[in-house]
Amino acid sequence: MPGIHHIALLKFLPSIPPDVKFRACELAVELLQRIPQVNNMKVGPPADRASSRGYDFALTMDFDSREAFRAYNAHPMHAE
Repeated sequence: MPGIHHIALLKFLPSIPPDVKFRACELAVELLQRIPQVNNMKVGPPADRASSRGYDFALTMDFDSREAFRAYNAHPMHAE
């Protein structure tokens, strides 16, 4: 069975400074990578701001199965 590729699009309030947005993403990656089911996690800004629909960052990660994705969603660190 093929794995699961999960994408989260992140949009911050316009009043939040860019460095704070970036640091928030760094912290999210540091925390979420500790969840055992998470593989190949990446975060970054849109390649083209004009077509980004206002999103500031995309966070992507892979899971070996739907069960692994469900375990990630139920993990206490995901709720933080």
